[in-house]
Amino acid sequence: MGSEVEQDAAAPPDGRAGDPVTEPLWRQFVEHTPAAVAMFDREMRYLLYSRRWLEDYGLGDRDITGLSHYEVFPEIPERWKELHRRALAGEVVRCDEDPFPRADGRLDWVRWELQPWRHPDGSIGGIIMFTEVITARKRMEDEVRRSREQYAELFKANPHPMWVYDLETLRFLDVNEAACQNYEYSRDEFLAMMITDILPREDVEHLLRRIEKGRAVTGLDRSGVWRHCKKDGSQILVEITSHRMTFDNRPAKLVLAHDVTELKRAEDALRYIARASHVLASSLDPATTLDNLAHLGVPTLGDWCMIYAVEEGDVLRRAAVAYADPANADLARRLMSFPAPQLERFAPLLECLRTARPQLFDRVPDQVLQALATSPEHLATIRQLRPTSAVTVPIYVRGRLAGIANFFTVSERRYTEAEVALADDLGRRAGQAMENARLYTEAQQANAAKDQFIAMLSHELRNPLAPILAGIEILRRTVPDVQPAQRTLEVIDRNVKLQARLIDDLLDLSRIARGQLDIKPLPVMIDPIVDAALQAQAREIRNANLVLTVSVARGLRVMGDPDRLQQVVKNLLANAAKFTPAGGNVWVTLRQENGSARLTVEDNGIGIPPESLSAVFQMFQQGEVAGRRAPGLGIGLALAKQIVELHHGRIWAESKGPGKGSRFIVELPLLPDIPDEHPDDGSRPGEGGRGSIADGGDERPEDGGEELAEDKPEEEGARALISPHPPVA
Repeated sequence: MGSEVEQDAAAPPDGRAGDPVTEPLWRQFVEHTPAAVAMFDREMRYLLYSRRWLEDYGLGDRDITGLSHYEVFPEIPERWKELHRRALAGEVVRCDEDPFPRADGRLDWVRWELQPWRHPDGSIGGIIMFTEVITARKRMEDEVRRSREQYAELFKANPHPMWVYDLETLRFLDVNEAACQNYEYSRDEFLAMMITDILPREDVEHLLRRIEKGRAVTGLDRSGVWRHCKKDGSQILVEITSHRMTFDNRPAKLVLAHDVTELKRAEDALRYIARASHVLASSLDPATTLDNLAHLGVPTLGDWCMIYAVEEGDVLRRAAVAYADPANADLARRLMSFPAPQLERFAPLLECLRTARPQLFDRVPDQVLQALATSPEHLATIRQLRPTSAVTVPIYVRGRLAGIANFFTVSERRYTEAEVALADDLGRRAGQAMENARLYTEAQQANAAKDQFIAMLSHELRNPLAPILAGIEILRRTVPDVQPAQRTLEVIDRNVKLQARLIDDLLDLSRIARGQLDIKPLPVMIDPIVDAALQAQAREIRNANLVLTVSVARGLRVMGDPDRLQQVVKNLLANAAKFTPAGGNVWVTLRQENGSARLTVEDNGIGIPPESLSAVFQMFQQGEVAGRRAPGLGIGLALAKQIVELHHGRIWAESKGPGKGSRFIVELPLLPDIPDEHPDDGSRPGEGGRGSIADGGDERPEDGGEELAEDKPEEEGARALISPHPPVA
C-alpha cells in the first residue's frame, strides 16, 4: 500500500461486480461533481476523479486513470502517505487546512477529507479523497490581517460573499456584491437587516452564544459550517471565516462566507452510497435486503418508501415499508395488510418497467393511486398519505424484474436529478445484493451436496476393506512361511490400511465441513500422544531411511482428544517422511512456551517456496518430489489444521525456501498444573477414536499402493536415532 505499481495507465484496475468504479452512473456522478473528488484503490491508483480535481491541481486534460497518486504528485510528503494508510485501514481522516509544498516551489493550502470505500462484501477497496485548494482563500485571509489598507478593494472584488456586521447591534455595516448576488438581497436591504435575519430561527441562539464567546478572539475565527437563508427562503450551507475589526469606530466583524452547499451534498451522497453498500451487502437474505433498502431510503430519499417483490408469474408481494414520521406506524400497518395490486393494472403507467430506469413523478396523479388500490378502502387509505412527488425504481436481478421500490414525499419537497440518480443507484445495489444472496444459497446447497456425496462414497469404499484385512490374516496363517508370499501379504496389508486411512481422512473432512466431527476433549498429557504417534510412524520413517531425533518435554497437560491429536502428529510425521530424501533428518520437539505446548516437526527436505506457505494447509494441495506430483490426496495437512483449530490451538508452516527444509509448529493451550483425579496418559490409540482399521501413516504410494515385488529384499541402512527414549521399532 502506498507504493507505486507498474500498470498501463490507460487500463484502470478491474472492479468487482457491484463496486462503485464499475457503475457508469457513479462514474458520471463523480466526473461532474462540483467538488475536487478522486477515488483510489488500495494501491493509491486513480479509479475515478472529477473534472474539478484536474482543474484544481493544474492537470489539464491529462488522463491519470490507473496512475499512482504518488506518481502524479511526487512531492506528497510522507506524513500524508501515513494518513492515506490510516484511511485504508478504515479511519475517516480530515483536515480543515494543510500546507502542500509543490514540486515547482509553490506552496498550496488544501482542505481535505479521506473516506474508505467498501466492496459489496464489506471489505475496504480503497479511499475517496475530497479536497479543496484553499490557497486563494488563505492568501486572502492573510491579506486581511496584514493590510487593512487593501480592505476596500479586496472586499468588493472578492468572488465570495463578504460582509461586516456590528458586534453590539448585530446590524450589517457593509456587504460586497457577491453577497448580494448569492443571497438575492439588494445592498440597501442588507444594510437594513441584522445578521440574525439570514439564519434559520432555530440557529439564532447558537449564533448569539458564538458571538458572545468570540468577543475576546482577536485573530481569525473559523466557526465552521452554518445554514443561511436566501431571500426566497431556500437554505444554503456556508463555511464562515471571520476576523474582528473596527469599522467606523465600531467593534465589528469582517466575515467571509464560502458556499459549500454543492460540496456538502456531494460528500453526503458519497457517504450515503458507501453506507448503503455496506448495509445492503451485510445480508444474504433477499427479504432482509429489501427491508434494508426501504429503511435506507427514508428520510434521505423521501418521507415514505414502499417496496414490492415480484415473484414467479409476475405476482406482486408487499415486501417492506418505511416511514419518516413515527406517528405513521398505524397507517403503515394498515397499508401492509391490504393485498398487493396486480402488476398488469399499473404497469402501463410505469415507463420504468420498459426502460429499466427510474421514473420521476413530479406530481403524483390520482390515476396512479387508483391503479395501486385493490379496493375502495385501500384507495382511501392510500389517499391518506397525500403523496406529492415520487420516484419509482425497478429492481432487476440477472435481467429479471425482482422488485419495485417507490419513494415519495408528503411535503412540498421536489426530487432533484441527483436524488433520482441516487435512488437508481440504490436500486441497482439492492439487485446486486439479492443476486449475491442467490449465488450464496446455491453455493451452500452445492457444497452440502458435495459433502454428503463424499460421506456416502467414503462409506461405500470403506466397507469392503474389513473383509480384505480379515482374509489377509487368514492367509498369513495358512500360506507357507516363505518370504515372497509373506512379503506380498505384507504389501497388501499395508496398502489396504493406507486406503482405509485415506478414506477415514475424507470422512473426517466431510464431518468437519458439516460440523459433525466427534471431538472428545479430556485433560491429557501430550507427551504420550507424541510417543504413540512416533511408534505408529516408525516403520514409515525407517523405510524412508531417515534419521529421527526426538526431544520431548514430559508432563505437559492439554485439554484434547488423544486420538485426534495423535492423528495430527502422525500426519505431520508422514508429511516430513514424504518430502525428505533418503538419509535426511527429521526432528521432533515438544516443549512449553508462553503458556502453550509447542510441538515442532522439522526436516531438511525439499522445503516450501515462500509463495506456497499460505496454501500448504488447503485441501488437495500436493507438492512435488523429484519433479513429480507427490503421492496421496493432499488432505493430511488440511485435516491436521482443522483438528488443531477445533482444540483452540494454531498450526503454521515455516521454510526458508526450496531445498532448505521445512518446519511445522503446533501450539495448544496448556491446562493449569492441577492434579487430576482420573488422569489420562493419552496413550490410547484406537480407544474411543475414529474406529479406523488402518494403523499406518498418511498417504504413501501413488495410485493406490506399492508394487507387489517378487522376493524384493529389505532395504538396508535405515536408521532411527531416538532422543531421549520414545520406543521406535
